[in-house]
Amino acid sequence: MFMLKYLVGDENFDQIMKTYFRRYRFKHPHTEDFMAVAEEVSGQDLKWFFSQWLETTKTCDYAITELKSQQVGDLFKTEVEVERKGDAVMPIEVCLQAKGGEKALKSWDGKGKRTKISFQTKSKPRWAQIDPEWKILETNRWNNRKPRKVTLHPIFDFPDFEEYQIFYGPSFWYDGVDGATPGLWLQGRQFVDSGPLKGKNQWLLGTSWGIRSHTLNWKVSYHTPIPLGGRWSRINLQANHSHGRLFSSLCLDWHLSPHLLFGPAHKIGLRGEYLDVQDLDYVYEGDWSPGKVIGPVIDYSYSFPGIHFSGRYSLSLKSGQKVWGGEYHFNRGSLELRNRFRWRRGLRAGLRFFTGYVGGSPPNQEMFFISGGTALTTRTWDNMGGEGETLPPGTPLCQRGWKPERILWSASEGKGHLGHQPLHPLPSYTPFPFYNVGNVGAKLSLKSPSRREESRLPLAGGFKPPHPSTILSV
Repeated sequence: MFMLKYLVGDENFDQIMKTYFRRYRFKHPHTEDFMAVAEEVSGQDLKWFFSQWLETTKTCDYAITELKSQQVGDLFKTEVEVERKGDAVMPIEVCLQAKGGEKALKSWDGKGKRTKISFQTKSKPRWAQIDPEWKILETNRWNNRKPRKVTLHPIFDFPDFEEYQIFYGPSFWYDGVDGATPGLWLQGRQFVDSGPLKGKNQWLLGTSWGIRSHTLNWKVSYHTPIPLGGRWSRINLQANHSHGRLFSSLCLDWHLSPHLLFGPAHKIGLRGEYLDVQDLDYVYEGDWSPGKVIGPVIDYSYSFPGIHFSGRYSLSLKSGQKVWGGEYHFNRGSLELRNRFRWRRGLRAGLRFFTGYVGGSPPNQEMFFISGGTALTTRTWDNMGGEGETLPPGTPLCQRGWKPERILWSASEGKGHLGHQPLHPLPSYTPFPFYNVGNVGAKLSLKSPSRREESRLPLAGGFKPPHPSTILSV
């Protein structure tokens, strides 16, 4: 309706609405009746307008591809090249802003593929913009202005459809090794690039200083959508040095789903990773091994939502190679099946099946953790968080609970480790218990914060098949 108002003018649009109301009040009009009134009052042929917006899936997108300006005597002559990138056609306005507040506005019918619009101003031009008053419904407004508008904000501001936003702010943390850790961060983004929100060129620079350890921590990351394999395909790059570890990765992610938010979805991730564990003071030594781990990772998952039955199935393959300084050679794979059942409100159950294989000489963090736990183990390298209740770095075979011990399964050696104490090799098909029991992740009642509304009882068991590097759990 706003585009129709822009097309026919304010006075004609008001007259169209009045005529339509008087003619069809207390009746049952159709779309064609409104279209006929609009053409009658405005005196224009609007069939093309209603057809492209109501009967097709055409999208509208105009872009400024080039801006040239030169001074001729006391005047500045500017040429703006505009391109129609979408299939829908609309007349557009192009505004040129010059220094001193001088503005010039020209129109184009928008029917051609591209055109050049000439301006003449007394002052030097600053920028040109298509549709400065937001009268047209476009799919991409970030190409409407040249040069692009860049703004600087402390900590936070709401996303903008035209600005490239840069944020800055302080950070602070404290732990037993570094002591106080103050830092600074800088982030840039075009809108928000996350999930169905398809922004572009989102990056982060961060640094902090451990006052007690005299250690400089830093992080660099970048991700943006890529035009391959669906609208949610992205490339992710990150590198950081923090808390005794140097980590970097290059990742391609594909999210394949016919639905925008909810519905069945396939996710595929291809990564190359580099990890150098340099200092074990920050972690639980039984969970980590020092040295470099280099290799590719392939992840696949399929998830489906449902009111009474939902699930997520995941497959992960990882390989460690002794290349470029890598110190471990191993191959690791795991398959996890999770299902949730809901019979009625407040009565739910979950079933989890896990099987995994690891061969070669893996570091501790790539072993399978037979028993999960909530011991103070580690901080992950992708944030500046501190010690807390976290799962071990490897894939846990049962859920979090209140049992602090963890058992690691070393596939190649065919034996487990409880903390630092080695266990005897497990005979084939001999059941061994691993379990967690506790009220985990329960919600607090709003009426009584001390009373939990939900109780969970995670139970797990498993066996070791004949192959010494395979493990199963349910």
